[in-house]
Amino acid sequence: MKLESFFKFLKAKDFMIIFFDSAFYIVGIYSFYNIPILLPLPVILIAILMKFSKRYDRNYATEISYQLIEFLNYINSNLSIGMSFEHAILSYEKDRYSSFDNPMKIRFEKLINAIKMGVSQEQLLNVLETVFPIRDTKRFSSMLIQSMKTGANQSYIVSITLDKLYIKHKTESEIQTILYQKKTEQMILCMAPMVIILMIRNMSPDYLMPLYSDLLGRIIMTFSFSLLVVMKLVSKKIIQIEI
Repeated sequence: MKLESFFKFLKAKDFMIIFFDSAFYIVGIYSFYNIPILLPLPVILIAILMKFSKRYDRNYATEISYQLIEFLNYINSNLSIGMSFEHAILSYEKDRYSSFDNPMKIRFEKLINAIKMGVSQEQLLNVLETVFPIRDTKRFSSMLIQSMKTGANQSYIVSITLDKLYIKHKTESEIQTILYQKKTEQMILCMAPMVIILMIRNMSPDYLMPLYSDLLGRIIMTFSFSLLVVMKLVSKKIIQIEI
């Protein structure tokens, strides 16, 4: 995967959330343990890369979903005027091929080659799942295969799929906006105890010194930081919603 392709599917909100998460652990370790920030850096870097990867996968799936909507819109328009499913795909490829990025061109060529080889529509739909590798495509393929067996109108099936995708994207967009606000509030609340500790340590260094030097103090600080991390993870799990 090219670096520019990787960052293409990451948004400003993703960088902000990852920055807050990184700051939470760096400032937390520094404030609760009074040790150099660079000490846990390798572990933090690995966690950051894992977060980038998860957010990339989610945003990539969203981008593929938008491409699927555009594809189905075009196919539905052609089916409604009596064009076959295969010819509608060929027409879409002819009109939109120049706007595809390189990965999409490679995937779509498999679909065109399958049509030229004269494969069955069921096999063609299996290839379509590799062109748009998301769950929505599999559901659409399954519905279209069933319509072929029952003799249902294919244009109607495509229209139903489009309606569901539109509703899903609208709902997901609204939820993501709310979640981003909640995550920002969550991070501010989680950072508050660390900021207080750093303020007390700077204003009165001797006041907290027993917590950093004595065994009992280290146990108390470890328990406190562990409790804060657990609360952060639990609150994150509570607001995590999958559509």
